[in-house]
Amino acid sequence: MKHELVQARDATGMRLRGQNSMLCGYYRGFAMVTNLNSKARCYDVVIWAARPGADMTQEANQWLADYAAQHPFCTGGSYNGQLLVAQVVIDKKRDITAQSLLTFYNDAAGWLAASGMASCCESCGAPDAAIFSMGGKLHAICPRCLEQMSQTARAEQKAAPGNLPAGIAGAILFSLAGVALWVLVNRLGYIAAICGLVLMVCAFKGYEKFSGKLDTPGIIACILVAVCMGMVSQYICVGLDIHEVFGEYGVGLLDCMRAVPGFLFDPELALFSDYLPDLLMGYAFMALGSFSFVRNALAAQKHGGFLVEKLAERPGGAAANPYTTNNTYQ
Repeated sequence: MKHELVQARDATGMRLRGQNSMLCGYYRGFAMVTNLNSKARCYDVVIWAARPGADMTQEANQWLADYAAQHPFCTGGSYNGQLLVAQVVIDKKRDITAQSLLTFYNDAAGWLAASGMASCCESCGAPDAAIFSMGGKLHAICPRCLEQMSQTARAEQKAAPGNLPAGIAGAILFSLAGVALWVLVNRLGYIAAICGLVLMVCAFKGYEKFSGKLDTPGIIACILVAVCMGMVSQYICVGLDIHEVFGEYGVGLLDCMRAVPGFLFDPELALFSDYLPDLLMGYAFMALGSFSFVRNALAAQKHGGFLVEKLAERPGGAAANPYTTNNTYQ
């Protein structure tokens, strides 16, 4: 039995995103997004619709109230002048849930069209709007308003106070959690390199927390901090291994840590070649695991710190939209 959103996709032509948790696109001329609301055990259906020169808030809210009273699968909804939002319950049977969604799509689109409403740019009312995710929030906007919003966000980001030294200190402080995890995993006998990604994420979080904003210099600083803390992690692992051998002879832990360079670069011991692969593997995990994370952080800088992703566009609107070459704008 197909997932309910897969069935809805096949019936409407909209697109699935987020591991079958979001369905978005244009259906019968209206921009729609259906999101899984696991807490309420329902789907939140969002439809952008407005009527030029008229406030349809009262009529739309009354229609939603009447519709919910007549259809048990709809538990309610609201309209704010631009967005119509309704909740469709999740049935135990996927086929029933899919049919409930399709019924609501058709009934809502039919009423909206009959009321003279249409999907348009939520900022200027232009018809060439597309559905975007901007910093995790959904918008239906045209390319001109998207550029204006990006310019405003870039100006605000530039004007916002930031503290590079404090950010670096925060990145180092937070990355200590990644160092601790790296060392712990190593002591348990597992490949500690898998903790490389944790180091990178902790560095980013710490920088943003202490600096107040994450900009391009901050991203570069976070990468450098993560790389350096990877070396620190492996250094500590070597020191602990030395202490495990010489501790029984009364050699203290600090003395073993100070002795790490001598042991590593002693040509007779050849320890450097034994420990280097673990460090390089850690960097490999760091690079592979954080590639999309870092890429998105850099892409967001061109929109004032917000990642902008196009989810869907109006059919036939590609020629009017200069942002159609990529899904995520860089």
